[in-house]
Amino acid sequence: MFNREIRNSVANTLNRMRKFARRKEELPNLKLTLRDLEQTWASIQADMYKDKKRSKGIVGKEHSLAQLNIISLMMMSTAVKDSIENNRIIQWSIQGIEPTSVIANLLIQACNYSISIVKLIEAGLGTPAHTLLKSLQELCWLTLTLCSEREKMEQYCKLRGSKNTEELWYKHFRPVKLKKSIRKLEGVLDFPFDLTKELNEIRDTSYRNESNFSHHRFYESMATAYKPKEACFVPNFSGDLNEGCRKTLDSLNFNLWYLLQTLIKIFGEIHHWQDVEFSEVWLLTISFIECAKEAFFVQFNEAESDNAT
Repeated sequence: MFNREIRNSVANTLNRMRKFARRKEELPNLKLTLRDLEQTWASIQADMYKDKKRSKGIVGKEHSLAQLNIISLMMMSTAVKDSIENNRIIQWSIQGIEPTSVIANLLIQACNYSISIVKLIEAGLGTPAHTLLKSLQELCWLTLTLCSEREKMEQYCKLRGSKNTEELWYKHFRPVKLKKSIRKLEGVLDFPFDLTKELNEIRDTSYRNESNFSHHRFYESMATAYKPKEACFVPNFSGDLNEGCRKTLDSLNFNLWYLLQTLIKIFGEIHHWQDVEFSEVWLLTISFIECAKEAFFVQFNEAESDNAT
């Protein structure tokens, strides 16, 4: 299982430790072998595989919706990149940098973060998934901000090789600034007041929750260190699929739904761009996004119904 060089190194180290133990009368003989180490990792992998097989039953709907959202995001990044050659979304450029390409590349990053979160959930590793989700939330806010504000895009492009990188980032792109930009964007796009209020509450609650995990707050770190619903404390080394994993996928799906739907509104209402009528790639992309949107609302309405009862 281990690489040959690693196996040799481990074998030599174990031999050295056995000799050390034999010289100390108060120490027991060291019985640990290279095979023991490899079997330990194999058992961890077996637990992760078992959780992956169980995932369909525990988080089936949320998992399927995440897959649909990720596919839509992949299509969106491809379509945005394609528009550079055919019908550019963002007409202006900055210092030789193509803003449309910046957005496409950020969408690729968002897609990879989302895939990583799903893979962690499949393995039952909900706590690490939470920390990645926080980064994804910030990335979604950054993408929407850059796509809707030329000045912010200009500042972002200055970050390459700038001596004042940290200062520029703190001034324009720290989370509190990005959340403010998103609230401003919703006003520009004429989101209804009640919707804006609800979205803001969802964002704040979700981000606060993910921050508690990423900052390793006491309760989150202590409570998730052991497997839930066990008669005794069993260390949660290889993860465990539970209700927390479902909530993480719910938050992932909300962020991807919001990102995709808001991007489309930005393209049309801020950049006055339409390409669906004569572009096959955009027709496919919008079709995927519409499927994801309808499935999201089905899942959302079911969740609301469950909460009401």
